[in-house]
Amino acid sequence: GVIHRHFNLSYDSTAGVLSRIFEERPGTSALVVQNETAVGPLLGLLRQQGRAVPEDVSVVGYDDSAFMSAVEPPLTTVRQPIEAMGRAAVAALMAQIRGEELPPGELLFEPELVVRKSTRPANDSQVLARTES
Repeated sequence: GVIHRHFNLSYDSTAGVLSRIFEERPGTSALVVQNETAVGPLLGLLRQQGRAVPEDVSVVGYDDSAFMSAVEPPLTTVRQPIEAMGRAAVAALMAQIRGEELPPGELLFEPELVVRKSTRPANDSQVLARTES
């Protein structure tokens, strides 16, 4: 199952939340970090606990800032299509300024998973099952 934990970006808060996650669910094998500024402290805390990334715990970030390829290990992340989102927002604003009616509904943008070295499959049998089928 999935659990969600909020924390502020202080080292102590990150350490406390990480400890509680592994106390509640010792078999936790992956963490998704929505605020990438927490990644540096998180990776350091995992090392202090003797947990290797990705061998023991996979870590995934969000937004693919330049920092994500500079940490060790380089972080797998979800890249948002920021340029396309910006162009669509400007186009919608310009249409409203011209008095045009905007089409009903929402615009959906597809993010991209950028795989680096902070993740791995949950176990080797899953990899074998995928390659054999």
